[in-house]
Amino acid sequence: MDKFNTSASGILRLAFPIYGGLLANTLVGIVDTAFLGRVGLLEQGAAGYGSLFYLVFYLIGFGFVLGPQIIIARRVGEGANRRVGHIFFNAVWVMVIYSALLIVALWLLAGPFFQHILNSRQIALLTTRYLEIRTLGIPATMLNLCFMAFFVGTGRSFAIGIASLGSGMVNVVLDYILIFGISNLSPLGMEGAAWASAFSDISGSLIYITLAWIKNSFLPYALWQGFPLRWGMLRQLFQISTPLILQNFISIASWFLFFTMIEKTGELNFGVSIIIRSIYSVFMISAIALGSATNSMVSNLIGQGRSYEILSFLKRASRLSFAAMLILSLPLWLFPRFMTGFFTDDAALMDLSVPSLWVVVIALYFFSASNIYFQAVSGTGNTRVSLIIEAASILLYLLYTYVTAIILQSALHFIWGAEVLYMLSFGILAYLYMLSGRWTEKKL
Repeated sequence: MDKFNTSASGILRLAFPIYGGLLANTLVGIVDTAFLGRVGLLEQGAAGYGSLFYLVFYLIGFGFVLGPQIIIARRVGEGANRRVGHIFFNAVWVMVIYSALLIVALWLLAGPFFQHILNSRQIALLTTRYLEIRTLGIPATMLNLCFMAFFVGTGRSFAIGIASLGSGMVNVVLDYILIFGISNLSPLGMEGAAWASAFSDISGSLIYITLAWIKNSFLPYALWQGFPLRWGMLRQLFQISTPLILQNFISIASWFLFFTMIEKTGELNFGVSIIIRSIYSVFMISAIALGSATNSMVSNLIGQGRSYEILSFLKRASRLSFAAMLILSLPLWLFPRFMTGFFTDDAALMDLSVPSLWVVVIALYFFSASNIYFQAVSGTGNTRVSLIIEAASILLYLLYTYVTAIILQSALHFIWGAEVLYMLSFGILAYLYMLSGRWTEKKL
């Protein structure tokens, strides 16, 4: 697919496989949290906190591959398909180096770090052990991100859904076997969840490689000719990607700080927040998938010389995203205790979760439309602007969290109101920037 169809059906065709892929990946963490809720609250909290810490480094990688994705979509829009292979494999080289450095750093530094920042020594020890195992899947995770950038950038997002669904199924099966044990295999508890997640990432890489080979997805893009490192290409990738890396880092790091501040309000609030995070992550996926599709479509339209269509396209995409969220969020309003019941049998935890869950639904409504415009800013190639928007919104987010959690020691649902403030602020800033038309001056 060289020219993207920007109608509502075209947006959905590109976004739906991305949605399936993200859902399957998110279920890796969800299943861990649900199963470990039957093992113990501390194990559940440590694995959830460890997953969030892992997500910091995952999103740094994701921020980097957004650069190749934007450039690939731009080249495809221009009809320069045979330049895609060089972009892809230069991205792979970067991610190989990043993976090696990350594994060494986490093995050496994670333990002392958690001992220093967490009040609970037991949560610190459990989180460290979870990450020691989980990091073994990092190389596969980063390779999967490169494939996602290729398939989204070329409009072939079907592969993402298939690979992620397959790896998600592997995770669910291994989670049950390794956490609870089966036959002569002793239960591994929290460590079993970490092993299952690592093997799931590896299976995803194998599926991506197989799909690319069978479907001949590489042939039009000269992918196998792209092995050599090209310094000019790397320089261009980092020019686009560095603001996105910083943007993703401060975004997820702020969420990590959010949970760190909640941990200081008590283990009960911390455990409830891990449950809320798991539910929240699932319902964010539709807006994230539509935002990812928007990112590539905006870049592709500019490559075709159709920049004049972008504002009307964004209006159409944001309405579609908001309508999807209205429908998908209905179970959170109607059956909140049922939703939290997937993660705990404790009635008190369920009751405490409900007010925060409703605050999260309001945040999701803002996010559904805001993320469309925010991803459009990156799609234009103006990644420095998107970084500024993210940084300004995060500053408000952390300030609000610190005041409500640490100074005022507010009820948990008031602390979660930080999400509403964040979603609203970055959406308004992104909308105003796209409306200004300044992005039309950017060249890639």
